Amino acid sequence: PVITGIGNAFHVPGALPGEGETQIFLTTSDQRPVSLSILRRPGEQPRWAVALSEIVDEAAAPPPRGSLLWYRLACALPAAMPDRSVASMAATDAVIAREDYQFVLRALGPCGRSPRR
Repeated sequence: PVITGIGNAFHVPGALPGEGETQIFLTTSDQRPVSLSILRRPGEQPRWAVALSEIVDEAAAPPPRGSLLWYRLACALPAAMPDRSVASMAATDAVIAREDYQFVLRALGPCGRSPRR
């Protein structure tokens, strides 16, 4: 799917300090569901995955670098999450959701697309 932006996002804190999950719903040109899921556990590196359906299952994973999905995410996602995406969240949850989004951008790395001339 062609990624056109970021829709809504939410963060749910876990039972332990530092634990939680963020879901970021992306918008696409054909309205297909695409979401990013970021899972945090105490003492572990955050893990993220992309889902191409309305259900995020255990098999979801980051796209392989250089794949079409990686390219579409790395080249189309904005540098920052829009305020409207976190407007309905508590301030502390919005901060974590923004941090998780930045984590995904760092994990994707630069697009690497040459500028058009």
